[in-house]
Amino acid sequence: DLNRSWAAMNRPLLKIRVGINTGDMVVGNMGATGKFAYTVMGDSVNLASRLEGTNKEYHTKIMVSRRTYEQVADKILGRELDRITVKGRTEPVTTYELLGMRDGVLEPDMERFLALYAKGMELSRQRCWSDARRSFEQALAVRPDDYPAQLHLERMKRYEVTPPSDGEDIVVMEHK
Repeated sequence: DLNRSWAAMNRPLLKIRVGINTGDMVVGNMGATGKFAYTVMGDSVNLASRLEGTNKEYHTKIMVSRRTYEQVADKILGRELDRITVKGRTEPVTTYELLGMRDGVLEPDMERFLALYAKGMELSRQRCWSDARRSFEQALAVRPDDYPAQLHLERMKRYEVTPPSDGEDIVVMEHK
């Protein structure tokens, strides 16, 4: 809503990325006497920060961990993006993109796209690279500009030629 009103006034649009993770953290005033700040710290916070940065790689705006998505999936529409490991962690995390509220009617194109995309993700987990490739191709026929689907399609093409070993299909993010 804010961007729509700003666009009408020829103002620059607000463009942000968000990373959200659910977990334990320390909250409060941190620092020394005379120099402190109210902040949050901990592994859960660090993962959220890494997810925010990872949005750049997927051309997305709101990325959440599985732990978070499972708590909101009944109210918020999302789609699985990938299994990644982020800088500073060795344990992979399944990530999701938040797309909107579930209370609205989904456009038929979007509904078809998400079904084909989800099928591609499932087939990929089953290591059915050719079938997954076809699903992503069909999804891109509906929404050709979808960058995550393009990434998965290119990955499936590579995996058809050279299948990954167990664990090699987890994307490693090298930067913050």
